[in-house]
Parts: sequence; C-alpha cells; structure tokens
Amino acid sequence: MSLKRVRALFSGEGGARRFQDPAPVLAEIARLRLPANTRILDFGCGAGQTTLDIAAAYRDAEVVGLDVTPAQIERAERARAASGISNVRFLEGDGGDVSGEFDLILLLAVIQFVAKPRPLLRELREHLRPGGTLLFTTVPLPSDEPGHSFTRAVMGRFIPETPTWLTLEAWDELLFDVGFTRTAYTLNPWRLRELPPQRAETLAEELRRYGLELEQVEPWIQIALITAR
Repeated sequence: MSLKRVRALFSGEGGARRFQDPAPVLAEIARLRLPANTRILDFGCGAGQTTLDIAAAYRDAEVVGLDVTPAQIERAERARAASGISNVRFLEGDGGDVSGEFDLILLLAVIQFVAKPRPLLRELREHLRPGGTLLFTTVPLPSDEPGHSFTRAVMGRFIPETPTWLTLEAWDELLFDVGFTRTAYTLNPWRLRELPPQRAETLAEELRRYGLELEQVEPWIQIALITAR
C-alpha cells in the first residue's frame, strides 16, 4: 500500500480508534524481562493509545512512537499531553526514519499493510540492540484448507487493502531469512461471537459462502503475538 493511501486511510476519524487490545501485549512484554532504562519503539503507533499504555507501565523506559500519518501523530501528542506521561515522544516517519538502537521494537496491527515486509523487517532488525526483541501481531493463516482460504478471505474483508497474511511457518522462514535466529509466538482467540454488527455480517456471509459453521472456524482465526530475536 502506498504511503499516500495509508495516510488517507488513517487521517479520518476512523484512525482514532484503538486497533490493538493492550492486555496481551503488556503481558508479552512482561515476559521479556526488559533491562532497566530500556528503549522501546512502537512502529506504526497510530493514535498512540498502546504506546502510552506501555510508557505508563515502564516509567524508566524511553518510549518512541513512530507513524507515517501526521493526523495520527497529532492525536498521539494530544493524548500524551492530557496523560502527563513524560517518558514518551511521538514522531512522524517510516522505516527509513528509524534512528538509534532499541531493546524492543513493536509492530502492532501493522505488518498486514506492508506489501513487502522483508526489507522492513531487515531494517528494523538493524536497529535492535544485542539481545533485543521484535514483537509484532498478526492473524496467521492456517496451513491447511479450507482454513487457509477462509481465513484469508475473512481478514481481507475485515481489514481491506492488506496484502500480507502468512502462515506461522512462512513467518518463521521470513524472520530467519532476514537474520533473526529465535522466534516464538502466543495465540489469543479473536472473539468472533462479540464482533460489531458490520463484521458479524461479513463473517456470516463468508460462512455461508464456504458452507462452514462458526464452531469450525473459531480455531482458525486467532491473533498471534510473534517475537523474534
């Protein structure tokens, strides 16, 4: 997706909503046992809600939120000012604008928008300190059919204009290819029975099209938190 298109998508009021449940992210970060005075980059921070949650949880950390959409950075700055949280700053930019080294780099609900993730992942890896961690979220595609095709169809409709949905095996291969040597993941169910009306209707349409029941597809559509070192 082009930079112009990304900015157009997220400049409107829809961009102000929270795209990521912070609870599993904070739990995953806690398991990493980050060093004191850690540096954290939230790449594609959006309106900064989760970035601020992380900064509040790690007051001795230096937290940077980076996003390509000026309107999102403006929202994040307003939220930061209202919160009084002082160990976070927000910057406009993309992969080529990352500077310095970090103990943790986050891509939360971002990677699916990146048509060619390999160069970005390689670039971000170069900005990790020794022993640092990349943490990103995605919905991995099942390896087998019909789960693979069904999940790809549903996610393409839930989040339009997202070219990158891969299996866990494909993510591993890509991460190792760009230089990471260890990967791990945790899975959290997407609460399909609690979807907003528009997405619930989309899901129902795809269930009818594939001749499937909700109980069959619930194990397929899960949110993965993938770590790479």
